[in-house]
Amino acid sequence: MSVSRALPASLVAREWWCARDEPLLWALWQEDMAYKVKGLDASGAPTESVGKRFARGGGKAAAAVGNFAGDALLTMAFGSGDSGDRGGAGGNSGRRTDLTVFGADPGCAAVRAVRSTVPAEGSPYRMLWALTPRRLGVAVELLARPSSAGPSGASNRSEKFGKNISGEPIRPERVLPWLDFSAADIADCRPIGSKHPLTCAITLRDGSGFGLNARRPQGVQIMVDALQAFMRGQQGSGRG
Repeated sequence: MSVSRALPASLVAREWWCARDEPLLWALWQEDMAYKVKGLDASGAPTESVGKRFARGGGKAAAAVGNFAGDALLTMAFGSGDSGDRGGAGGNSGRRTDLTVFGADPGCAAVRAVRSTVPAEGSPYRMLWALTPRRLGVAVELLARPSSAGPSGASNRSEKFGKNISGEPIRPERVLPWLDFSAADIADCRPIGSKHPLTCAITLRDGSGFGLNARRPQGVQIMVDALQAFMRGQQGSGRG
């Protein structure tokens, strides 16, 4: 069975998300998400100990954030050394999880962000992360539901994915803005892994953050360089 090709993230971001006068520095699809947060399992469900810990500490595990706290959370989420070069968010072999949410407790800023209302209206979606000189943003692309049978149940001549025909690029049903982060929201950005890093870790002011799967080491460096320039208030070099 043939499968239609998705449009590149940079094309979708420029066409449906960026303002007309807003240059795009990079854009990246993130298809799925896992949690590396104390008190939550990989799916984001509370673990048995979370209630006890909150009762003892009042959920203030990341109250004293600084470089040390941020480094500790990154080590908890991704390990040390070359561990960021491999595997999935849970250290599993096989397919790497795209987006990893990390933090010291379920009330951290990163968890609050991804648990804010997703404008997907119950439809399947994937996340579009994009950086411009103005903002780091996340949009959701609503995905067409597969449809291959006609009214009588017989297969159509052309395999269709919603309004899309097999073999042609999939045009998004709709791209909706979701999250925006300013330079002031971001405390740190760095590649994870020493030899062939594939993860770009973005740390927010409370020490929580996001690990984005860049899929190739060159992509990580482009993302990190542009983000660091963004944090310094510089435009950086545009790459889509």
